[in-house]
Amino acid sequence: GLCLGPCCLDVGEKVYRAIVDEVIAFLRGRTPALVKQIKKDMEAAAKRKAYEKAAVMRDKMFALEKTLEKQVCVISDFKDRDIIGLEQDDNAAAIILLRVRGGFLLGQRQYLFESAAGAPEAKMTNFLQQLYDEQREIPPEILVSHLPGEKILMAAFLSDRRGKRVTLTRPQRGEKVNLVRMAKQNARRALREMAHSAALNLALIERLQRSLQMEKLPRRIECFDNSNLYGTNQVAAMVVFKDARPYPSEYRRYK
Repeated sequence: GLCLGPCCLDVGEKVYRAIVDEVIAFLRGRTPALVKQIKKDMEAAAKRKAYEKAAVMRDKMFALEKTLEKQVCVISDFKDRDIIGLEQDDNAAAIILLRVRGGFLLGQRQYLFESAAGAPEAKMTNFLQQLYDEQREIPPEILVSHLPGEKILMAAFLSDRRGKRVTLTRPQRGEKVNLVRMAKQNARRALREMAHSAALNLALIERLQRSLQMEKLPRRIECFDNSNLYGTNQVAAMVVFKDARPYPSEYRRYK
């Protein structure tokens, strides 16, 4: 019942490796295969009359099955793929990434771009390059709402990053079309929410302008706090807000 980290207990390399492999399988969405393996190990332990060990495995199996119940099966072929949907208007764009592993939807990530001029195909090219240049795990298939201009080169880039073949497609029919449509719908919703939020922020700084009788809109606000230790060791910090939103990348600390 204790932590099996090598820093706490003397754990055999094989035992520790097995635990790490289970965690990796779980995080990669391989829960059904993991449940099957644990059930097999549980039955083997019961046959050896190692009933306490079998009981621990049973509890682990039930916990994993409970997690699996919460995941949504979105496609019947039970394969791994990423689905990317893009929506844009005149000034902004939103991209939704759906991660499907073993046919189950594991989660969604949202990317918003306030100033995004250009064709959607070009945006998709840039997004794919940046996303998978940083991300280690690339699935064998990627479904997109807009094919990048250089589809063959992009597929080659992704295959090279993965070390195996990657298929990049814009589906035309069947379950895959529905997945891309879902990603696009979510992107459209995110775009509307971003526009609504921008309108609220603009109204907020307009109120601030009127309250403080300023000539210009306070689109950028810098606030400083200074501190010292009995007159020595002076330090200062600056925080920055742009259009009523914090911009931590422009925060500064001074000595």
